[in-house]
Amino acid sequence: MTGDAGNPVFFIYMFKMRLEEGDGVLLFTNEAIEECRIYEQELEEWGVDFRAYDVDKNWELAESYGIKTVPTLILFKDWEQIDRLVGFKEQDRIFELLKYVYNYSE
Repeated sequence: MTGDAGNPVFFIYMFKMRLEEGDGVLLFTNEAIEECRIYEQELEEWGVDFRAYDVDKNWELAESYGIKTVPTLILFKDWEQIDRLVGFKEQDRIFELLKYVYNYSE
């Protein structure tokens, strides 16, 4: 599943995001994995509109998105899933992708 707007799980969780614009980031994590905590801290520092979900506590949502590895970052623009980063990536790679996707300029 890619997070299409016809899926009820998509609506439930996107409602908590920037519903009016359909843009945002889902971060699938596991509290026991340090890289997941690093991702959360970086996204918070950058002011990214994101929601983090622990796969152990939100396994149905994780399963609906086909999450097999954490951290996994899923980016949405205009209600469409446009990219996904699986596993730990360098900070620069994440930031460059976010800047590109959301037309962010420093």
